[in-house]
Amino acid sequence: MAERTAKSALFLAISLAAGSAPVGQARAQALPTWDIAEICAHESAPGQCAAFEGGALNAVSASWPFLLDPIRQTCLGEARSSADRSWRLLAECLEGESLKAVDKAAVHTSKTPAEPVPPAATLTPPALQIEIPPAPELSAPKL
Repeated sequence: MAERTAKSALFLAISLAAGSAPVGQARAQALPTWDIAEICAHESAPGQCAAFEGGALNAVSASWPFLLDPIRQTCLGEARSSADRSWRLLAECLEGESLKAVDKAAVHTSKTPAEPVPPAATLTPPALQIEIPPAPELSAPKL
């Protein structure tokens, strides 16, 4: 489950980086209005299907305003038949197309320099010039 959450976060971050648009800019592709109950009607475990489809719908709707139109059009074009209309399939397609669209060179970071090496000669503090008496024996008082 944590891997799926990490993938969703990566997908959203890539979507934001790849296609953020100025506020108020109109978008050509509207979010589909697929009904989860209809999608899961013929599944053997409709409750589990609905939970997965609902999670995918949330991920898609959160990233939809930030996706590039060509990515949206490509993935919506793949959902031609009613059997292909699934929020999970759409989310997977959007993630894959977003990863293809990211400029791979822009993602690489510069090499981190090696950790600093301590100097060869270590500094040692000068010896204290005071005498510290030994601690008195620790024992319970005699009664």
